[in-house]
Amino acid sequence: MLGTLLVAVVAAQQFALGKSHDCASLSAPDESSEIVSVVPSSTHAHVIYASSDRGTLFVSRDGGSHWSIRNRLAPGWIDTEVGSGSHEELLAVRHPGLFASMNGGRAWRTSSCSFYVDSISASGSGRTIWVATYVDDATQHGGGLFRTTNYGKSWTDGFNLPDNQLNAVLVDPTNPKIVVVGMEAGGVARSVDGGAHFEWRTIGKPSLGFPHGVQVTAFAASAADPGVIWAGTRDNGVFRGVGDGRFWSLSGLKGDYVDYLAADQRLANRVYAGEGQLSPCAVHQSLRRGGPATYLTRDGRAWQRVAMLPGEFHLAVATSTDTVYAWCNHTILSSVNHGKTWQRLTPIP
Repeated sequence: MLGTLLVAVVAAQQFALGKSHDCASLSAPDESSEIVSVVPSSTHAHVIYASSDRGTLFVSRDGGSHWSIRNRLAPGWIDTEVGSGSHEELLAVRHPGLFASMNGGRAWRTSSCSFYVDSISASGSGRTIWVATYVDDATQHGGGLFRTTNYGKSWTDGFNLPDNQLNAVLVDPTNPKIVVVGMEAGGVARSVDGGAHFEWRTIGKPSLGFPHGVQVTAFAASAADPGVIWAGTRDNGVFRGVGDGRFWSLSGLKGDYVDYLAADQRLANRVYAGEGQLSPCAVHQSLRRGGPATYLTRDGRAWQRVAMLPGEFHLAVATSTDTVYAWCNHTILSSVNHGKTWQRLTPIP
């Protein structure tokens, strides 16, 4: 039996945020810098965006065979793309700062000058966006959960979660009223009414099926598997939540530090996991048996190491083509057969 749930009623606070780029510390573009993000478009098949660690934004319209520079002075690196039909919105982050573009990264508006973003999740239309943030150690600024319902023009906070150091947030792809949040203190907060209320376990006790103190680092969910949510954890493997995240059980990779999850949006139980220690990607490239690696499950229970990926690569799955992208440093790979074989994409200039 699950213990008594605590329920938090949202004390909504609306505030408008600046539109200029004055909070972004823009630096000169470095086209040879390593790639820190690869984001496939959900509205245009074979379109991929990639960002360097200096903020230069690249785009490919043919699945990575050819690249061009879209913006030499993007305010940050691409974190998320959301879209529905012909609408597409790119979200970029810099610490601190959150920026949005409605025209493929050519022009940007500032959504926040204060967010230290750990995770972003959005509804299919992109109108509603959730941002999980952390407290910056140096400035002690930031922290908490934020929501916008107007494409980032204004934000709501004050959700009264038991911890303002947040690691992950996810909106269920089949039901935007289901929102789950992973907290640094451990466990999961869950809302079934679009954030009007959140429920959780008292800190220090089991949280919605998670063992004591387990910290969630990443979430994933698939439109092909309604009601199921996946959670990567710090040193405790991957958990599978059913009933829209109401009940959780260990899925696999017990004892592993999983900091990257990506779910196939067309196939149930097809989930990719990156196991590492949140260290620079170069450190993750290890040929040691049992070292950092990328894994795949096809049934939600048994996990296998993905071939041809010697270390932990960051992961993304295209919603329109099921192509899996993996990247690390200057290398971007793609797979069209669920990780069996991989193709190295043309290097970004």
